[in-house]
Amino acid sequence: MEAAKNMVDRIEDDTDEFEVISREDEKEEVNSFGVTYKHAHDDVASTVCDEEGGLDRAEDSAVPSRCESLLHSMCSLAPFSTDNPQQYEKFLEVVKEESEKNRFVLEQIASMVEQLTKEKSDNTELRAKVLSYESQIKKLDDELSKLDTSMKDQEITFQEKLRSLTANLNETMAQNSRKDARIAELTATIAEKDLRILSLEHELQSAAPNNAEIENAQKALEKQQRENASQAEIIRLLQEEIAEGERLLTKARKDYRDKLDEISEQWERNYRAESSKSSTPKKLLRSASAGAKSQFFICDRCLTAFPSNGLYVAHRFKCLS
Repeated sequence: MEAAKNMVDRIEDDTDEFEVISREDEKEEVNSFGVTYKHAHDDVASTVCDEEGGLDRAEDSAVPSRCESLLHSMCSLAPFSTDNPQQYEKFLEVVKEESEKNRFVLEQIASMVEQLTKEKSDNTELRAKVLSYESQIKKLDDELSKLDTSMKDQEITFQEKLRSLTANLNETMAQNSRKDARIAELTATIAEKDLRILSLEHELQSAAPNNAEIENAQKALEKQQRENASQAEIIRLLQEEIAEGERLLTKARKDYRDKLDEISEQWERNYRAESSKSSTPKKLLRSASAGAKSQFFICDRCLTAFPSNGLYVAHRFKCLS
């Protein structure tokens, strides 16, 4: 557009020269001027194309068609001289009109560049939001992985404790069974010795005249009584051991149930805490939890659901006991 203005100024400065040249020189000067104008207009078109970002002159810009129209107008007006000033004025009007059209095209191009810059800025903001969402999704995946690892570790620890408690319980029950068998054996022995005492008393009564036999029988009876007292003491001690074993077994069962309740409550608190930390939008939560599927185990007695087999086994043991 600046080149077009310079061209108009040049035309006005050269008006006096057109008045003094001949017809032949005037034709030659007009042709030379036409070439000069064409180069100037090409500079305007080149400036427009550079501001647009390298658009093709023949297809993507309206400037070349206007340049061609202006050249045709110049050819139709040339040659002109001082004896026909109307053609010169008309030529100047055409040049000014084309300059205004080029200015309008440049303004449209500037508006398009501004709009593209704004869209690029919006795309940058959207890209930043997408990166932020991806970072949140990655953090949520890491938290879910840590929670899954922690739950697996707790399940392994719980299963080990369960096996240990089960082994201790089986050992205690086996010891109680052996003690019960020993008590039954001692009871049978005492009954047999009681019969023996009755038999000895009967023999003493039948052999009363024989003092020596009576003394021997009394000694044997006293000895038998001492043995019976000793065996009774043994039975009492065994009964106390059995009572102590039952008390320890009851306490172990109570501690086992309390530990199960504590583990269940700890798991529920961890699960609720992790659930409350997840403030990501629902779409992100759904996409994050799509790969973290878990199988639930349901107790057929109380219809309680558990996310892991270890918790289900612990609850099942407590529920049945």
